[in-house]
Amino acid sequence: MTSMGKEKKQIIQEIQNLLERIDLDGLSFLKDQASVLVYNQNVQKRNDEATHKQASEKSDQNKVSKEKESKSEMDHGFSPVVTIEQVKKGKNFILCIHHSRLFMDVDEIKALLHIADTADNSKTASSRLYRWFKKERNDIIIDGNIRSSESRVLSLIYQELIDNFSMNTHS
Repeated sequence: MTSMGKEKKQIIQEIQNLLERIDLDGLSFLKDQASVLVYNQNVQKRNDEATHKQASEKSDQNKVSKEKESKSEMDHGFSPVVTIEQVKKGKNFILCIHHSRLFMDVDEIKALLHIADTADNSKTASSRLYRWFKKERNDIIIDGNIRSSESRVLSLIYQELIDNFSMNTHS
């Protein structure tokens, strides 16, 4: 028998010896207290199991974070939609990401076009766009649900800039 088992057995024996000297009200009180202790132990055990399960799930989530990011960027199964629209008779633009409409001025669009035009490829452009948004327009990172420089939204912004805008058009 382990020392913990011996200690438990000794405490039970001491309690049994004391029980014989306690009146009915005292015994009823002890019974209620014992029930509360057992209940609390069960709750603690379930909480510990739930915490362990959550930690395990969080570990699993970290392993597939890129997959989850990709899925979170999907809008109920659809690819994210990115458009850049020029506001009529103005020097302002609207960057639409998912259902967010984010206003940008012509200088910001020029900065994005410069990034797109000087990048060798979509991956490089995405990384540069992410840094620019993080520094200059963090609201776009938040509202566009852009979680990293590898976000698909950034490559779609890059593609939109390359396909539909030219540095010469908005100079």
